[in-house]
Amino acid sequence: MDSRHQLGVHYYSISAGAGTGTGQMRHQQSCLPQQADISSADSQSRIYSHNITAGEPELLRQLQLSQRQHEDISSADSNSRRKIHAIAEERKFRKREANRAHIEIGEDDLEARQVEIEQLKLENQSLRQENAWQKKQFDDLKMKYEAQHVALEAEIRGLKDKYIKLLEKSNPLVENFNQASGCASVNGHPQNPC
Repeated sequence: MDSRHQLGVHYYSISAGAGTGTGQMRHQQSCLPQQADISSADSQSRIYSHNITAGEPELLRQLQLSQRQHEDISSADSNSRRKIHAIAEERKFRKREANRAHIEIGEDDLEARQVEIEQLKLENQSLRQENAWQKKQFDDLKMKYEAQHVALEAEIRGLKDKYIKLLEKSNPLVENFNQASGCASVNGHPQNPC
């Protein structure tokens, strides 16, 4: 196919006897900038499409990384909960054993047990703080990646809208070229220039 018919654009020629070749030459020269605009819009849209496609694997990689970090944090949270539960069960067991045997506890033994209880309380508090910190880290990470996801979606929508506008801008140019087919010339100039 003749390269002059790309993008549905049709050149027209001056009919024999209606004038010189000057009108045809001027008509083709006047159409060149608009053909360049259409080619530029098509090239720009291809770049936008490439950028959108290239951004998808990176977003997927970030989401997978976030999921793995979420799983690690959830696992650490489960471990800390098991430790807290084990400490509570141990305290209950010791209390039951002491009550069942009616053991007379001396002052020294009582003090030692009180120290042990305080240590267990501190460990329990430390585990709770670690659990809270891990949860905050996960929440912050989740908000960060959700914001990145929303921003990327907005950028993709903007690029698609710009691409559609470029196509809409190029369509009237194509229609004008098609409508210009077979126009007559007056004094060697096209009657319906582009």
